Amino acid sequence: MIGAGVAGLAAARVLVAAGLDVRVIEARDRVGGRILTEQVPESPLPLELGAEFVHGYADEIWDIVRAAGLPIVEVGERHDLVRDGGLTPTPDFGGPLAEFTARAAALDRDQPVAALLRAMALSPDQAAVLTSYVEGFHAADAEVASARALGYAERGQGSGSSAGFRLLGGGYGGLVHQLRAGIPDSAVSLGTPVTRIGWTPGSVSVEHHGGAPLRAQAAVITVPASVLATGSRPAIDPALPEKQAALAQIGTGPAVRLVLRFRTSWWDELPGARRTPDPVGFIHIPDAELPTWWTPAPIRAPLLVGWAGGPKAASYAGATDAAVLQAGLRTLSQAFALPKAQLEELLLDARTHDWSADRWSLGAYTYLLVGSEGAQARLAAPVARTLFFAGEATHAEGEHASVHGAIQTGIRAAREVIASLN
Repeated sequence: MIGAGVAGLAAARVLVAAGLDVRVIEARDRVGGRILTEQVPESPLPLELGAEFVHGYADEIWDIVRAAGLPIVEVGERHDLVRDGGLTPTPDFGGPLAEFTARAAALDRDQPVAALLRAMALSPDQAAVLTSYVEGFHAADAEVASARALGYAERGQGSGSSAGFRLLGGGYGGLVHQLRAGIPDSAVSLGTPVTRIGWTPGSVSVEHHGGAPLRAQAAVITVPASVLATGSRPAIDPALPEKQAALAQIGTGPAVRLVLRFRTSWWDELPGARRTPDPVGFIHIPDAELPTWWTPAPIRAPLLVGWAGGPKAASYAGATDAAVLQAGLRTLSQAFALPKAQLEELLLDARTHDWSADRWSLGAYTYLLVGSEGAQARLAAPVARTLFFAGEATHAEGEHASVHGAIQTGIRAAREVIASLN
């Protein structure tokens, strides 16, 4: 098993349960991949620097949540737009998104998301919020992202993905802990980057920084698509040009997340904040450096998350934590006409993680480029009953870029391994 993100852990659990001898090799010094939960004693909730939301009701997550009794709450669905330093309801968003999805499904020929949006009769506010959603939520560049693929993803494939939830207690780290619990400690090697995967049908040699090569009948590769696309981390020998061709059609979007912990929930005092009994949830500032913000609603706590995805996030790749913090404070100061010094006085803590500069992820999560139909399935296809592939980028049924989608691919790859041995 190459990689101990949720896809790798899920695959390993299935293989261990089947009685197979399994080794999980992970370059990071922790499991979880692009899930990164920090527990801060002073914070009322765990701080998520990677994946945060549970999308829909996929059994792969909910079975673990129920069995382990993990606390979970449905995310508040209040969305506000900033106007004149206060909050006002966002324009109708569901209608235009549904129209986009329907139009994308009806396309005879694929086209960029931005082209399809320009063809729709949207108000300026609707266009701004919908574009911000595409580039933020999907971390995609609307000028090159596939409209047909994004529309397919929006249809949710029956997972109920319109509903959103947040794990409390241990956060998403609690789910990772449960996945890891099904694997013997001796089977997991952390801080062990794999440098080369040599293979012939029925035999694999995995070279790594931890000592002698590991030999096995098969390998499950769960390395993020952006890292695998480099062709050298790890190097696969003999090379797989068909996989590189598929990877060339899969984009990995940048994303910037800034988690701020304040002394008070000052946003609850903004003009328009108390117009409904629901607490402030999502705040949209379309033209800002960090255009999307959210609170832990329905839980009231002095935590605020700033987010930029896609092109707006690209300029922050490699930026210092201090630069991201200053961008966030500028955004809030300008949007709400609050002195930046006042925000700094209220601020207790700030955390971020640069996933684009993280050498073991090189981005947040994937989206499909125009004309990429079938790329995910080609990436997922086993090679000579010897090399198997998992990870969110290999999900070919619209659930890529999600934790539950990654878990599903790990289970699928493990079952393919078992079938190949019979």
